[in-house]
Amino acid sequence: MHLALFLTHSGSHLGGWRLPGGAEFFLSLMVPELQRRGLFRTEYRGSTLREHLGPPRPVNSFDGAHA
Repeated sequence: MHLALFLTHSGSHLGGWRLPGGAEFFLSLMVPELQRRGLFRTEYRGSTLREHLGPPRPVNSFDGAHA
């Protein structure tokens, strides 16, 4: 198994995926443990990826455009 864990000011990042069972197997074990420790969210407030990640909705560049 080859895996790198990078700790940053905004959290941690996993990189260097070379796992015998693949990332899916690793995450199926890691995510529940991180949730148990309170380090990974267990539910999401929104229903879209944008709502989950939190970026603001961009301004519609076509709003008020002439036909």
